[in-house]
Amino acid sequence: MASPTFWKRFEWWGLGFIFVLWTVLLLRPEPATFQQEVVAPYWRYPLAKSVHVGFYALLAAWALRLVRGNRLGLTPWQAWWPLPLLTVHAAATEFLQTMVKERTGSMLDVGWDHLGMILGWTVWRLAAQFQLNSFAAGAPSVPSVAAPIEAIPASQKSPGPANEPD
Repeated sequence: MASPTFWKRFEWWGLGFIFVLWTVLLLRPEPATFQQEVVAPYWRYPLAKSVHVGFYALLAAWALRLVRGNRLGLTPWQAWWPLPLLTVHAAATEFLQTMVKERTGSMLDVGWDHLGMILGWTVWRLAAQFQLNSFAAGAPSVPSVAAPIEAIPASQKSPGPANEPD
């Protein structure tokens, strides 16, 4: 079985791959050409902006989860450092799009990107809060299969021949 460190590294590599893929897609003319050829004109704007919001939400939530996990009591810098990085990425890619054929850079897109970041932060925050609240509320834990009967609390024992009173 792989160690937790392996999975953490795997997640960081996955996030890096999505980050690079998104950057390449933003700086290539093919996505814009594909959209003009395939997508109906009245769907182009909502689809393009939904993709902006969705990718930045994914990047923000994933980065915050990797940086902070479920810990809500860290300093502001520890909580927010992925978001300035994504802000610089959003502005830089929009600027660089002005130099790519078939692409147009827009400050409005940077705004859509920030809406995605806020959405991603909100999703991460709610998920972390939900997970912490479920542990704080004393969510029942599942006893180990190998646990002896004596180690299982009486409230979790099922009636049966081994648990009947003498």
